[in-house]
Amino acid sequence: MHIIYGGTFDPVHHGHLRTAVELKERFGVRQLALVPCHIPPHRGSPDGSSEQRLALLRLAIADEPGLLVDDRELRREQASF
Repeated sequence: MHIIYGGTFDPVHHGHLRTAVELKERFGVRQLALVPCHIPPHRGSPDGSSEQRLALLRLAIADEPGLLVDDRELRREQASF
């Protein structure tokens, strides 16, 4: 099983990280991918650029085993659902 957790992460905060860790533990998976979206369909443009949000997300999970960042949505030119 592979779990994907998406969002704008604008900015990433403890609630995002705690949710990710708890999901990983609850479902007993080795990895959970956090997927930042480029163009959110449900709100205005994020305050941080995609590059800034990606960098902060990578820093935020650096010491958390089993969490990884999947940046594929940041390469899309349309809204992420």
